[in-house]
Amino acid sequence: MKFDSTSSFKIMADGGTDHKTSNSIYSSEALASDSALVNSNSRTVSDVTDSRTVNSNLLWRKKLPKKGRTLSVNLRENYSHSTSAGYPQLRHDFYSDGIFARDR
Repeated sequence: MKFDSTSSFKIMADGGTDHKTSNSIYSSEALASDSALVNSNSRTVSDVTDSRTVNSNLLWRKKLPKKGRTLSVNLRENYSHSTSAGYPQLRHDFYSDGIFARDR
């Protein structure tokens, strides 16, 4: 947008949304010195993340009478919002002399 031949005004904006789902699986085992199973653990984590962003930029330029000189004002605003939820599932198995004893 031009007000006159020596000034201009520019507005720019963009934004977006994002949805991500991730899953992670972890497992471990503990063995005794005779290689008998002592315990085993497994964990599964599912994460869901939603985010939104909005960016805006305002630029005003004014050419001054002296050649090569310009006055510029630039305003920028950024907004972002994110929510995330994790869902863990855990399992612990305990063994006695390599034989399943109990879980938790």
